[in-house]
Amino acid sequence: MKKLIAVILVITVALSLCTTAFADYQVCDIGGNVEQSIIYISGTTATCVSQIDSMPTDVSTIKITQTLEKQGFLWIWGKYAGDWNKTLTKSGVLNTKVYNLPSGNYRVKSVFVITLKDGRSQTITLYSAERAV
Repeated sequence: MKKLIAVILVITVALSLCTTAFADYQVCDIGGNVEQSIIYISGTTATCVSQIDSMPTDVSTIKITQTLEKQGFLWIWGKYAGDWNKTLTKSGVLNTKVYNLPSGNYRVKSVFVITLKDGRSQTITLYSAERAV
C-alpha cells in the first residue's frame, strides 16, 4: 500500500511540473514584444506586475489580463483574486495590489493578447516566480 501511494505521489508531482511553464519574461514571436509577469511580496501585501515592451509599429492593440493565484492542495494553483484587465496600443504596465493575504504561496498569471494591424494575433500566458507569505 505504501508503494502504491508513493508511485501515485511521484506521478502527480511529475505531471504537475510538466504541465506548467514558469517564466518571468518571454519574447513574442508575432511582433518582437517582450512580456513580463512579476510578483513582489511585502508582509501580507502582493504587488502584481504585468508588463509589455512593444517594439514594432504594426501593433494594433495589446490586452493584458492579470490574476493572482494561490497554491492549494497537491500543488494545484487556483485563482485567489483578480482578472484585472488593461488594453494598450503600445508598451505599458498593469500594476495591482492585494492586501491582507493569508499565508501560502502565490504567483501572478499574466495573459497577453497581441493583435497586429493586419489582423494576426497571438496569446501568451506567463506565470511569475512563486513567492511565499
